[in-house]
Amino acid sequence: MKGVAVPLIVLGLFSRRKKETPPASEDKGAFIRCPACRKELHSTIPRCPYCSAFLEINCPNCDRTTSRSLSNCPYCGTSLEDRTH
Repeated sequence: MKGVAVPLIVLGLFSRRKKETPPASEDKGAFIRCPACRKELHSTIPRCPYCSAFLEINCPNCDRTTSRSLSNCPYCGTSLEDRTH
């Protein structure tokens, strides 16, 4: 049985079949606009590379990090209006 397993593994490594790549996602939810300069940015970065504006702030009530573009903290509901401008 050992003699059969080795050729099958080698055959799998050198097969000419192309691996399928998933299609590029057109997910617009992955991008946001900077509230300061309005450039389109990826949603995972904490600071705008164009104008250096912070895209995330800490809630004054629960101290959790949240998006600067929100008006209320999604965790505790505290208003973030005075902190976003």
